[in-house]
Amino acid sequence: MRDGVRASLGIRFAEPVDGRRRFSAPVPVDGIERANGGGFGPGAWQAPHPDFTFGDDCLTLSIWTPSGADGFPVLVWIHGGGYIGGTAAQPELDGAELAAAIGAVVVAIQYRLGAWGFLDLRAETEGAAVNAGLLDASAAIDWVRRHITEFGGDPDRIVIDGASAGAGIVGSLVASPPTWGRIRGAIMQSAPLATVQSAESSARDARRLVEILAVDPVAASPSELLAAQQQLALEVARERPGTLVFSPVIDGTLLADSPERVLARGDGEPVPVLAMWNTDEGTAFREDPVVRTDAEALERLAGATADELRDREPGWPDDATRMRVATQLYFAAPLRRALLGHSRVAPTWEVRFDHRTAALDALGLGASHSAEGPFLFGNRDRAAWALIAPDGPTLDDLRVHAELQSIWAGFVEEGTAPWEAVHPDGSSPEHVLA
Repeated sequence: MRDGVRASLGIRFAEPVDGRRRFSAPVPVDGIERANGGGFGPGAWQAPHPDFTFGDDCLTLSIWTPSGADGFPVLVWIHGGGYIGGTAAQPELDGAELAAAIGAVVVAIQYRLGAWGFLDLRAETEGAAVNAGLLDASAAIDWVRRHITEFGGDPDRIVIDGASAGAGIVGSLVASPPTWGRIRGAIMQSAPLATVQSAESSARDARRLVEILAVDPVAASPSELLAAQQQLALEVARERPGTLVFSPVIDGTLLADSPERVLARGDGEPVPVLAMWNTDEGTAFREDPVVRTDAEALERLAGATADELRDREPGWPDDATRMRVATQLYFAAPLRRALLGHSRVAPTWEVRFDHRTAALDALGLGASHSAEGPFLFGNRDRAAWALIAPDGPTLDDLRVHAELQSIWAGFVEEGTAPWEAVHPDGSSPEHVLA
């Protein structure tokens, strides 16, 4: 119990994905049972980290229930991490403070990552499922609908929320008719809605992964798979800038097209959507070898020559201009196209996070990718705040923290935001949180 909020950690929503289940569709758990090891249980397999354990018993969720909750709205949180990292156990994303602040039951889910969750291995190994990571998220929401009343929540008032890759999963679910009918609204924070793979590309990349491994992927050790997927990710980034080899697959079943294009056509699930992007998203990827922000990669991604970009972006290709272009290409432009289309079928709100701290500006990051997370979750005793405000939060920081939580509270409770909704003709003013 923390601040009057009860935590129920490491609850399985699906069976461990060991053996032949490694790449298969999740097998739902019917009931309430804990993962092995206590606490949050292991995260999905990813690069080793000294603070976390990873393993096959990773299809779990954790729940924070405010005191006295009975029929409270539910916020299902989907962590980010580029589809290759992240867990529900990250201390800065502890849901206790958020649950108390917004008056909701908060649920954080885990899902398979990398080759385990976002590569089409069906032709390479028996029993593999395409989009296993999306199927995991869908199975978690099903579990929440079945059992959340036992934790004080209302199964008919579920809002899903995610940041970065988690927001990409949110967008994918809103764009996927087989998963519809279970949520009342969706929130996307820095959603990479155009970052998907075609079925053909993903199958080709799966063959290359098997070549690197030289064994059936089911027989490979987790460390061998992680090393092979890192090599594959770097190869693909060199050959096809702007492509994440491990990302949702346009498989014709869950996804008929990229979430960006589905929503832009007005073909998404007609539920209210709140979406946020950050002014300086690109700065987080300044030296990233996979999400490339070098001039060559951005020119190829934009389909423009250096001279053409220089005409549109004075200063190209200096650092500030490349960061601005990267922000637009990877995040802002696809999101805006999607929101304009979705506004034709459901209320839709857009906000730009532009709040800066002296520490982030000193690091050359500004209002960077994921900078909003600590302001939403709070947890000011955690390491994230030591990075963004080492001398403690300013009054402005606390104002933004309170405003973000107030916006989320209103959306989770009422399905609205306190500014003008996106208009299909694009005439609505931009809402900036600075």
